Amino acid sequence: MQKTNFEFEVLVGDDCSTDGTSEIVSQYSKKYPDIIKHIRRQQNMGCLANFMDLCEKASAGYAVFLMSVSSPLILFSKE
Repeated sequence: MQKTNFEFEVLVGDDCSTDGTSEIVSQYSKKYPDIIKHIRRQQNMGCLANFMDLCEKASAGYAVFLMSVSSPLILFSKE
């Protein structure tokens, strides 16, 4: 519901989640296909491989990562 004056994308690296995340993200990615990209793994890659793959797929110059509720926010520049 938040409004911005810039384009952004949301990449979700679903690493075989079992808590219902996949279903929720799938619904949102269908509703907002130009913004939300649901990258559903067929097999668990682990945190680091999932993170590195998302870094490669990110199209913007800057990225913010939220790994989980308990993990810190990570901000980096691809430039």
